[in-house]
Amino acid sequence: MRHRSGHPLSLSNLRVPRVEPEIALILRRELGNDAETVASLYDAISFVAPSMEILDSRYHTNAPSLPDVISDGASAAGFVVGEPVPYDPSEDPDLEQIRCAFLINGSPVAGASATEALGGPVRALAALVEIVRGQGRRVPAGAIVMTGGLTRAFPINPGDLVAADFGPILGRVELPTTP
Repeated sequence: MRHRSGHPLSLSNLRVPRVEPEIALILRRELGNDAETVASLYDAISFVAPSMEILDSRYHTNAPSLPDVISDGASAAGFVVGEPVPYDPSEDPDLEQIRCAFLINGSPVAGASATEALGGPVRALAALVEIVRGQGRRVPAGAIVMTGGLTRAFPINPGDLVAADFGPILGRVELPTTP
């Protein structure tokens, strides 16, 4: 479920809520028809946005087994996307150079580079394209692609304000929580 940055998220229906910062890519064209090059993948990105994934689990443990995680839908409970920034690979900085400060209630809990998730956003996109292409499917134009967690997932509580600050390149995404 998609949530808007800055809009409160009720934790009442979540058992073990956690959040991690990510980078979101919004595609300008369909991917998966043909083999892609790194340059063609960069060219397929129309917007980049700061984002966070909201995780939850039916299991009351911080270390469920891999089969538990898979049967639990990979713990996906939702995502938050900040303001998309237009992307032009000929003018904009290399996506792998993006850094993030992750904060809970204004206190830094982690910092990360975009390369923490599968080596970088474009490598993550390439991995997704290869998986869906191998299944005879496509990633549609306009899709929001979450490129993977840049830090470990941090537990959140009612009343927390969670933020991922990507600096001047992408800006900030925020998630206030309520009971």
